[in-house]
Amino acid sequence: DQEGAYLEPVPAWQQPESREAQRQVMSTLEACLGRLPPQTGRVFMMREWLGFETAEICERMGLSADNCRMVLHRARMGLRQCMSSHGHSVGSTS
Repeated sequence: DQEGAYLEPVPAWQQPESREAQRQVMSTLEACLGRLPPQTGRVFMMREWLGFETAEICERMGLSADNCRMVLHRARMGLRQCMSSHGHSVGSTS
């Protein structure tokens, strides 16, 4: 909001209590990203970390809008499963 507070609660996995916990989460996330198919990982990184709009990802990667959404869905599901299997509870993603 205008005062710098979050509008929605921040998921627990995004607010580790220590730098070591944060390092462990990021290390696990990096390993899980490495397990995704290369294109899936690239599309996820472009959307979630680099902030590309879906249309721009489609254009750059040569994907249809439907295919791009499916790749993002598969990336999120794969990451959720991998993170959970390593003891990191993650919330729902769309």
